[in-house]
Amino acid sequence: MEDHSNALLMGTALPPQKSRLARASFGFALAVLLALPLGLIHVWFAALHFLFPVALVTGHLALRQMAKAPGRYKDRNMALFGLVIGHFNLLLSAVLITAMFT
Repeated sequence: MEDHSNALLMGTALPPQKSRLARASFGFALAVLLALPLGLIHVWFAALHFLFPVALVTGHLALRQMAKAPGRYKDRNMALFGLVIGHFNLLLSAVLITAMFT
């Protein structure tokens, strides 16, 4: 990693960093999204469907991180993708569990 300590002293702006949390949220959401059709092939793919809480948590943490330091992090769209897919799977799971027990 580069040392940016002099950049702060000279008053220059640092380039935005990649958000690891946003990328993790995107990765877990993508795994969940791909697990739905692949779950018909093997049970381990179906188990990946239950990773959506990780996509939700990392997505919310990434957005919080970006709100605390505006302009410091990029990849906001990746965090939003993770949140949208995570909330969709939360709703889908709630509907399926409700349908199983009624």
